[in-house]
Amino acid sequence: MPGPSMRGGCLCGGVRFELTEPAPEAGYCHCTRCQRRTGTGSSAQARIDGRTLRVVQREELVRVWRHREGGFAKCICGACGAQLFSSNP
Repeated sequence: MPGPSMRGGCLCGGVRFELTEPAPEAGYCHCTRCQRRTGTGSSAQARIDGRTLRVVQREELVRVWRHREGGFAKCICGACGAQLFSSNP
């Protein structure tokens, strides 16, 4: 596996992840769900191939929430509540 192109994690530092390839696409979402989730007018997002994401620390802290009406699954840190990433159903 190639070396990481980007590293990240949650607010408390419990969950750490890395991408093996740069995100090919990024942008902002202005839907009402993202506005409620972030408390702002938009949500900054990067689209990646999920196979390039690897959780390298404390994967057991990752919690998944799915809206009953569909949409992307939201993955958060179970310790600090920080949003980590989403996944396309």
